[in-house]
Amino acid sequence: MASLRTILVKSWALATLPFRIVGICLYYAFPFTRPHPGWTYHQAIGLKLFDLWWRYSVTVSFHAQKTLLPGNEKDRFIVMQLAPSTAPRHYYRGILLTNPAIRPLPVGAVWYSATGTSPKGPFPNGMVLHFHGGAYVLGGARPLEGGWGPQQLSGILNKPVLQVQYRLAGPTPAASTHTRFPAALQDAITAYAYVLDVLRVPPQQLIISGDSAGASLAVTVLRYLATETNVDGPDRRLPLPRAAFLWSPWLDLSPEGTARIDQHRNARSDYLNGALAEWGASCYAPLEGNSREQAWLSPLGREFPVISTGMFVQTGTAEVMVDENLQFVEEMKGIGNTAKAWVVEGATHDIFAAGQILGMVPEAQKAMRAAGEFADRLL
Repeated sequence: MASLRTILVKSWALATLPFRIVGICLYYAFPFTRPHPGWTYHQAIGLKLFDLWWRYSVTVSFHAQKTLLPGNEKDRFIVMQLAPSTAPRHYYRGILLTNPAIRPLPVGAVWYSATGTSPKGPFPNGMVLHFHGGAYVLGGARPLEGGWGPQQLSGILNKPVLQVQYRLAGPTPAASTHTRFPAALQDAITAYAYVLDVLRVPPQQLIISGDSAGASLAVTVLRYLATETNVDGPDRRLPLPRAAFLWSPWLDLSPEGTARIDQHRNARSDYLNGALAEWGASCYAPLEGNSREQAWLSPLGREFPVISTGMFVQTGTAEVMVDENLQFVEEMKGIGNTAKAWVVEGATHDIFAAGQILGMVPEAQKAMRAAGEFADRLL
């Protein structure tokens, strides 16, 4: 049952929305009023409308229920079962089993391909396993939730993209008992096991990818594969993917990290705000102690293994996480990992997912082509 406050907020938002849209359209008609001097009218309007949605979602603690039914996606939607305990590789261990209330479950996912159908395999050109963004509390795998980026990436790379419907935390910390960390990581590993053992994709032909919080999840997957599964000898170790594409990765979920967002020099030119990040981090993080500072959730500035996977990090000069993204690349290079930064001039947060809305389609597509070339050079 919705609270009175939520009902009032929703009513106010809907009643005033037409006036706010008109006001935004009129205000940004003049170039000097736009958040970034190089932006077009479309880009300025897209940013503010996106900003309205995110602020509304935070205010009402928006939460959409997910289902494992195919829906409109039909055979493009699949359900990935748990890797059996009898599998040659032991997938679930260590950090994944630290909370008895959170156990591995079947996971949904949606295929994106140039043909618009569900790929049947084999996959001679490899594939991409993608994790969507949304601060761990929003977003989804289906086209209307976040399908633009995966569809574009599939066409540009000529590879199918499987976007994972991992468990979301929220809508409040108290309601996240069964969906906070490590729930999303469990789902990511289930998807990874499915790709290796069911689809039979060789790890050297596999790319993992993620945008924003999904990029954070991809980094966590790399840490898990390199550390938690490297305990029973080489025969039981889980293989690493060839490359990881990290689109505007969210690398610091600590209270200090979320507090810095609204103080950043790019706060005016980005739709990502501190309230959204704090909501997501507080719902997703374990309840005990200083969990948000641990390396599993906030890898920036913390120890990280040396791995064979090459990391491509895309960021933008107009986003609030640009400094953290570039710092992460330098940290990875400093310990001997292969990492490349792709910086898009004037780009806001996560143009991979929101390039169409933000009027930054050519910039997003160019970054995707650069990522593909980076992965090709790793072969």
